[in-house]
Amino acid sequence: MTVSFWLNQPVADDGSLKSNRTLVVGVVVVGAIVVGGVVVGATVAVMVVVVIAASDAHALRTEMVNVLSNNLVRNAMTEF
Repeated sequence: MTVSFWLNQPVADDGSLKSNRTLVVGVVVVGAIVVGGVVVGATVAVMVVVVIAASDAHALRTEMVNVLSNNLVRNAMTEF
């Protein structure tokens, strides 16, 4: 059994392995897909966190406005 049999790669006359461009391109494509998936996943996660934080901030601001408004009305009614 030769090295080319086990690795399924051609061997040059001097015994060294020839480069297999198809394998290299495949590895690069798979790597790009994995990196792209990670980038998309991270972007979606950040957007979800930002939307939740903005929603919570809006709810807190609305609640503060309601409390201040109720206190202002209550104080105005007790003074008259």
